[in-house]
Amino acid sequence: MKVRFYDSVQDEKLRFAVIAVWCRSGWLFVRHRERDTWELPGGHREAGESIDACAQRELLEETGIADARMKRICVYSVEGKTRVNETGEESFGMLYQAEASSFKELPQSEIAEVRCMTALPEALTYPAIQPLLFHMAIKSCLRYEIFDGCNPDDSRAVLKQLPEWFGLPDALEDYVQKSREMKTVGCYFKNYMVGFLSLKKTSPKAMEVYVMGILPQLHRMGIGTRLMRMAEQEAEKAAMQYLQVKTLSPKVQDPDYLKTYAFYERMGFCPLEVLPLWDEWNPCQLMVKYIAMKQQPALCKP
Repeated sequence: MKVRFYDSVQDEKLRFAVIAVWCRSGWLFVRHRERDTWELPGGHREAGESIDACAQRELLEETGIADARMKRICVYSVEGKTRVNETGEESFGMLYQAEASSFKELPQSEIAEVRCMTALPEALTYPAIQPLLFHMAIKSCLRYEIFDGCNPDDSRAVLKQLPEWFGLPDALEDYVQKSREMKTVGCYFKNYMVGFLSLKKTSPKAMEVYVMGILPQLHRMGIGTRLMRMAEQEAEKAAMQYLQVKTLSPKVQDPDYLKTYAFYERMGFCPLEVLPLWDEWNPCQLMVKYIAMKQQPALCKP
């Protein structure tokens, strides 16, 4: 099964419309009367129907929503046999994002249930396809900002959702309070902060990635990479030559921190040394990245 995304294709190739609907505080998923699995609203394009009209009709038939603000996100294609594509040839559809204030279940509809969810349900009708469409819809709604000082309510709300990394209340609050005075890159979904990265200046030529957090349901969507790239750009603007970060040593073999360590390696950070900053059960791994690629490293003055 292959899923691809395109900016556009010939209109006559578009056979399906799928709509990711944000309603109040979650995403709408529907369950067909003949299935126990969930899917995003959508369906087949009928003869003589525009793809936009198809999206509006399917949304009305499956959720009762007639007044949603809808926009196109992109064209998607699926190559491989599915319940609605017996040949397996590449078929095309349009992915939409919509907003609505309410929905209703229709008694005569083929849909048995409509539910508002904050994350992907485990039981999906098309598990190889729907997560990719869902993630693309979310990414289309994200915005990034850079500001001086992180709002403590926002940072606290994010970090509390990450107990594997920020499970100690006092340490969590320390991150929250200190990041109030730091240059911060934030990622927002609608008006909600869903991720952030705060920078601390540690020397005239170096900054530290002091704290970074992203809501767990949005991991592996490129948000961390975007935050780090923007943080690097801010550090370069400030004439910094190095970025550093502290994390748990991989020698501990903590599964969550191994993912963190692997992320920093992918971002170009190199392990420098293990420091006795915390305690013997939590050895601190210092990692460094040289970011001033257009300049020669400055010599430290004695």
